[in-house]
Amino acid sequence: MKELSTKNLKFRLAKMDDADFILKLRLEKGSYLSQTNVDVAAQVQWLSAYKIREKNKEEYYFVISHNGENVGVVRVYNLTSDSFEWGSWILKNNLPFNFALESVLLIYDFGFNHLGLSTAFFDVRKENKKVLAFHKMFYKARLI
Repeated sequence: MKELSTKNLKFRLAKMDDADFILKLRLEKGSYLSQTNVDVAAQVQWLSAYKIREKNKEEYYFVISHNGENVGVVRVYNLTSDSFEWGSWILKNNLPFNFALESVLLIYDFGFNHLGLSTAFFDVRKENKKVLAFHKMFYKARLI
């Protein structure tokens, strides 16, 4: 797979030894995601099953890094012949705003350019006001 990167961020596929980082991030900031088991062994088991889906090109789970430090995660899933969904998007606290923008651009680059798909979907809970506002910002900008 070609390297996915911007000026500040790099995406790489999640590995088994990312389980602790992913679990800590999900427990800290994943209140709007599916329920997470607090046991790192369960996260390892989930990653093991995911790696099979990755091998079958059914799903991709990326660890986002900046200067070699892991700063977030995001998944691409529900792949069809012409669409993908992305989510499970979590970034550490206190990162520059452009990191959110760059990570979204990388997701779209991956789905549209690398996978060659034509449609993207994402799911945001109304209660997740910060992420909802982020996405609405693009909708409003389009209307101006």
